[in-house]
Amino acid sequence: RWTEAVIIAFIPTIFSFLFFRNISDANSSSILYELIEGFLLSAVTFSFMNLARNRDYVIRPVEEILTPFNRKYFKNLLFLKLWKYLFVSLWTLLFVVPGIVKAYRYSQAELLYKDHVDRTGEQPNPRMILRESSDMMNGYKGALFFLDLSFFGWMILNGLTFGLLGLWLTPYREMTRVVFYEILLTKHNNVNQNTDRLRQEREAEKKKYEEVGKNPNDFRDFEDF
Repeated sequence: RWTEAVIIAFIPTIFSFLFFRNISDANSSSILYELIEGFLLSAVTFSFMNLARNRDYVIRPVEEILTPFNRKYFKNLLFLKLWKYLFVSLWTLLFVVPGIVKAYRYSQAELLYKDHVDRTGEQPNPRMILRESSDMMNGYKGALFFLDLSFFGWMILNGLTFGLLGLWLTPYREMTRVVFYEILLTKHNNVNQNTDRLRQEREAEKKKYEEVGKNPNDFRDFEDF
């Protein structure tokens, strides 16, 4: 499926190649650049998310590159990215390392957002999605960091080609992150299901003891004795 993958990665790759900005500059052009690039990468990720769940899914590059910009996603996805950018930037201003940690805590936000909208048809609160991403990444930030680190050599080569290697690298990296999300989501849901089951068992046990004494027949054995 490399042909489809390269075609859908073409626009974000060319955008990075033509409009590259130094993201360390705290100015409006830098923020605008990051937002546009973020939306374009989200288009790639959303498409690969569908493909990962259905191998027969047909990628329509021209149509799907516009997916994050349509009415279904755009407004709340924009708010989500702005909140994410704000929190990560504020923590980075304090110290670099906490900023990196925050970035990894919120790394699953866009995928969680798409899942929520597709599943319920409702627009979730962006801060709620960030909290859910943070909970999901608890104990897995290091795993994703080392996964990203495995692409370090490719990123150097991408820089040497002025971003053109991104035509191959972007699909590879984004699909890898989608698979990471799918595995993490399964683990997260299993933990939540076990937590809900244990809570229900505790509530049932508590209710059982609370009910003792309300029925006069509960003391029948003592009266017979």
